[in-house]
Amino acid sequence: MAKSETAAAKEWITGLAPGTWFWSRDIPGHPKIAGPVLSRLHADEASGVWKVARGLYWRGFPEGHDYFRLWPDYEVGALLLAGPGAGLAGWSALHSLMWTLQRPVKGFVSALGRPPVPPDPTIVYKPSRNKRRADLNWTEVTVLEALGLFWVTEEPWHECLEGVRNSLYAERLRWDPTIRPEKLQWAAEAEEGVTVETLHRVGEIVQVVSASAEAA
Repeated sequence: MAKSETAAAKEWITGLAPGTWFWSRDIPGHPKIAGPVLSRLHADEASGVWKVARGLYWRGFPEGHDYFRLWPDYEVGALLLAGPGAGLAGWSALHSLMWTLQRPVKGFVSALGRPPVPPDPTIVYKPSRNKRRADLNWTEVTVLEALGLFWVTEEPWHECLEGVRNSLYAERLRWDPTIRPEKLQWAAEAEEGVTVETLHRVGEIVQVVSASAEAA
């Protein structure tokens, strides 16, 4: 007997690996079927399915798993909600790159244009007007944000640059740490209030990233 659309939708959701983000629109089948299934799973704590924002869900860890009741990473959820041009901002950017040891109480996320409603009270959006950021990934935007606040860090620049050189920040970021030199430099030139010193630092990052790519 063929599976019902309801059973198929539930199987698709619960078949996702724990820690997977997904949109309700990704679920196979008619939206009128997926909606009630998601509502039931979200209401059932044992399922480990979290509704983070309208249309955005996190396949968490079901009952019986060692990480059961572990909540989603709201910074990542906020980045997904922000869409193209998003990245960590402010102290979150500095901390994620290990350019400061001070961990912010709240997560700061940069959003291009008008930001969405934060997925959690622990998240603060910081809007950006640099439209070139739309072509950047989260890591590249995070680097720009960190550079804009570099003057408050306690780490010397050569150590921050060494961190980039050795990709020490890769395990701190929860996503692909790729930096594309030409994209980073192009977007940096359009940053609001950009200084010659900042562009010089971007140039140094571009050099070390390019050198690392050639050596790989």
